Amino acid sequence: ANNLGLLYKDGLGVERDLKKAEQLLELSAKRGDPNAMLTLAQLLMDKNDVQMAKIWHDRACEAGNLMAQSNRSNFEEALNHKRDLLKSCTPDD
Repeated sequence: ANNLGLLYKDGLGVERDLKKAEQLLELSAKRGDPNAMLTLAQLLMDKNDVQMAKIWHDRACEAGNLMAQSNRSNFEEALNHKRDLLKSCTPDD
């Protein structure tokens, strides 16, 4: 599910479909794949769902994803920046 989710996320060999990618990544993440957890966190951040992005990033760290662990402070900083931007924007922005 993780690998297929990545293909849909990037449009490699299939038509790009972020909704399908998110569904597949979430399936894989819920089954315990730390790589899917991190990718899902990044996808959710891009969608401005900062609350769920943080949850999945934390889960990736707890599951032992070294990339998530080593970049945790950068991810937190990006989340805070995204939150600030979202607070300053109107829904039409």
